[in-house]
Amino acid sequence: MTFKKIMWKNICYNGNKYLSYLFVNSFVVTALFLFGSLLFNEKLIKNANVKTASLYIDVAAVAMILFSVVFVTYTGVYFVKSRGKEFSVYLTLGMSNHDLLKMAQLETAAIVFGSVFCGLVSGLACSKIFYALLAKVLGLTETIYQITWESIALTLSVFLLVMLFNMGFTALFLSRLSIAQMKTTESTKGK
Repeated sequence: MTFKKIMWKNICYNGNKYLSYLFVNSFVVTALFLFGSLLFNEKLIKNANVKTASLYIDVAAVAMILFSVVFVTYTGVYFVKSRGKEFSVYLTLGMSNHDLLKMAQLETAAIVFGSVFCGLVSGLACSKIFYALLAKVLGLTETIYQITWESIALTLSVFLLVMLFNMGFTALFLSRLSIAQMKTTESTKGK
């Protein structure tokens, strides 16, 4: 069986895990985008009514960034560790650690691109509703909807840095564990 066939069978077998991982990461990208857009919204910054709430917006955005870092890191670690038995079977069948790492990196790259695309599209779709609700809560009559490149850059940089950390953890995890250790990781993943 070739590497491509193994990858395809792996994708079919783990389809639900990939979809849930993609959904979680897309949600994080969407939330990062929405809160990031608050930080760089010129209309909100210049509005006198909102100046008193700007500190709360900054604190909420920083809290969202920290939450995203922790949440995406945890889900990435869980995703890799939950597949310990699967990785041990691949090693038993003759795959090298390098092949496992290559497979995991391809999976992560697909998840990252899918999450960024879905997250930004849903963030753009939800942002009009988000700003309409925010204007109503703040009692503003003018339109405050504004999307900047800075909010997109912040979203991408935070998410991609966390995913790079996850890829590093995956490489370390796969390179240091033996077949016997990988087989037991699934039973100890929550401890």
